[in-house]
Amino acid sequence: MSYAQIKAIASGNPMILEKFKVDNEVQKLQDKERNYKAMKYRLEDSLKRTIPEFIDYSKVKLAKLKETIIVRTDKQSEDSCNIEIDGKTFNTYKDAGAEILKFSNRYMELNREYSLGKYRGYELTMTNFGTESLFNNDGEARKVIKIKGKYEMSFDMLKIPTLNIKKLDDKLDELEQLISDEELKLQDLYRQLEQCKLELEKPFEYAEQLEELLKRKNEIDNELRLDDEKPTQIVVEECEEDNIEDSEEEYEKEEFLEEEEVYV
Repeated sequence: MSYAQIKAIASGNPMILEKFKVDNEVQKLQDKERNYKAMKYRLEDSLKRTIPEFIDYSKVKLAKLKETIIVRTDKQSEDSCNIEIDGKTFNTYKDAGAEILKFSNRYMELNREYSLGKYRGYELTMTNFGTESLFNNDGEARKVIKIKGKYEMSFDMLKIPTLNIKKLDDKLDELEQLISDEELKLQDLYRQLEQCKLELEKPFEYAEQLEELLKRKNEIDNELRLDDEKPTQIVVEECEEDNIEDSEEEYEKEEFLEEEEVYV
C-alpha cells in the first residue's frame, strides 16, 4: 500500500474504504467461481466416464442374474431332497452337510477351486484360502463354498452340517431381490446421468455480479493510481520553488557582501 493510500485511510478517504469492500466481495465471488468450476469438472467426469461405466457394469450384472435364476430349481425339504456331494447323492440336509465337512477335511491346495457337487441346478465348488492371519494358531483354514452360475455367489463354510445346505438355499432365494435391487440401481444411475446434464447447463449464478465488481475494482484502482501520482508532482514543484528561493537569497547575500567591501 502506498503512502497516499495510508494517508487516505487515516483521513477517512471513502475511495479507499470502498476499495477494501469491493476487493473483499471480489475474493468471495472468485472463491465461489473456483468451486463452481471444480464441481463442473467433476460433473463432466461423471457424465462422460464414471456413470457410464457404472451403467455398463450394472447392465452386465443384471443380465447375469437373470440368466442365473432361469436354471434354478425349486427349494427342497430338509428331510427329502436330492443333493450331490463329491459324486454321491444324499436325500437329507444333514447327510449332505456332513459330507461337505468330510470333503473339507481332505488336503486342498491354497486358492485352488475344487468341484464339490451339484444342487438345485448349479455346480458347487470349494476353495481353501488358508488362515487369514499369520498369528492365527487355531489351525482353522478359511474354506469357501461357491455357487457357480452366470452370476456367482459364495459364503464361508459353516461347521454345522445342515446350516451349509440352508445357506445354499438362502443364497439362491436371494436372486429375486438381487435382480430387483439392481434394476432400481440402474434406474437411479440413469437419473444421475440426466441430473448431471441439467447441472452442467446451469451458469455460474454470480457471473454478472462478479463482472460488475471487477469493473468497479479496476475503476477504483485507476483513480487511486492517479491520486498516488499527484503528491509526487506537488513535492517536485515545491522542491523546485525552494531551490529558486534559495538561489535568490544566496545571490542577494553575495551582492550585500560586495557592497560592504567597496565601502571599506
